[in-house]
Amino acid sequence: MIQQHGASGHDTINLGTGNDTIFEQGSATVTGAFSKGTFGGATIAGGGDLRVIHSHGVTEDIAVNGTMTLVGSASATEFVAIKGSTSMVGGSGHDTFIGGQGHDTMTGASGHNLFEFISPQAGGQHLIQNFVSGQDQLYVEGHSLAYLQSHHDISTQGGNTFISIDGGKTTIELQGVTTLKASDFIGHKH
Repeated sequence: MIQQHGASGHDTINLGTGNDTIFEQGSATVTGAFSKGTFGGATIAGGGDLRVIHSHGVTEDIAVNGTMTLVGSASATEFVAIKGSTSMVGGSGHDTFIGGQGHDTMTGASGHNLFEFISPQAGGQHLIQNFVSGQDQLYVEGHSLAYLQSHHDISTQGGNTFISIDGGKTTIELQGVTTLKASDFIGHKH
């Protein structure tokens, strides 16, 4: 495990093998790979805490706090936003996006993408881009499409679908999506 403590200013951090934790005071560009392109990259702006873990063929990019952009690779990536403002851009692998308590933008790429919203991470505003019905899926803990519809927690406006849960504390916008079907939601995590 490597712990990198960045200084103020702009740092370039290259990751090697193993699990890494980066505490950045200023701005940083993070590159590197565990093996064969399993880590795409990250940009940290204005300080933050990024943790990168690789286990069982999946790279987990955890944006603990701060403002950052995380980019996936050809391998499966699990993006986790906790606090702050996080932009997550999927790669060509099967990616999982977990929304946090801040402002998140989740951009799916090719392959099956899963967008998760779980109780411990309640709150925040989330924008999902490139959601493909029938290919990508949503996991909104404790909520099916039928439940959201029956409780008037889902609506369509201006060519986008909006989901509001936790009494309005958590909002999810699916950009360019006007129709969802029951199979776009999963009832439990795999």
